[in-house]
Amino acid sequence: MISEAVDQRDMLKLMVTGLLTSMLAMSAALAGPYDFTAALPDGTSFAPLPAASAKKADPWKGLTLGTEAFAVSGLGKGMKGGFGADGFLGYDHAFDNHVVLGLRASAGYLPGIIQGGPAGYNFGMVDARFGYEMGRLTPWVAVGGGVAKATRFASNTPDVSTSLNDLFSDTHKGATFTRASAGFDYAVNNNLTLGMSVGVMQFHNGFAADPLSQ
Repeated sequence: MISEAVDQRDMLKLMVTGLLTSMLAMSAALAGPYDFTAALPDGTSFAPLPAASAKKADPWKGLTLGTEAFAVSGLGKGMKGGFGADGFLGYDHAFDNHVVLGLRASAGYLPGIIQGGPAGYNFGMVDARFGYEMGRLTPWVAVGGGVAKATRFASNTPDVSTSLNDLFSDTHKGATFTRASAGFDYAVNNNLTLGMSVGVMQFHNGFAADPLSQ
């Protein structure tokens, strides 16, 4: 019985070996007369894969909007100081070399600095700024100019509506001025920037008269 089982296994091996040999021979025979490479007409070209869509530029990048609060002090005899504030709108462009150029328009309230003079002034001005990005910190310098008109409210408390009306609608003569300033901005995050600055302001044609005394 053992001898017969061994003979059957030997016969099965021979049959499997013969079958594999026949299949390999048939594959070699077919590979000769047939070319299985895909045949394409001459001049056939393939359309390039669509490029990844470029990321759209942020239309608001560089636009700045905010408020400032400041202290003002006059130099010389008969001068005084006080506090003012403004709102501003600007645009900054950062170049690849980290240089930042910008423009800023602002309007607000400037305290009167002459003893016995107007309580304060409504002003509007435009600044040109030059800065350099150092990570989140951007030191800058700026020069600008504008016009200031005496307020039409008697107290030292600013009135936004009256200030804007007096600045852009009132016909009484105002004083022109220039300003030079330097400071720094620090980007707390992508939407909030804090900064500090110092500057000097020069009035060129005197101070506007107090309209309340006219």
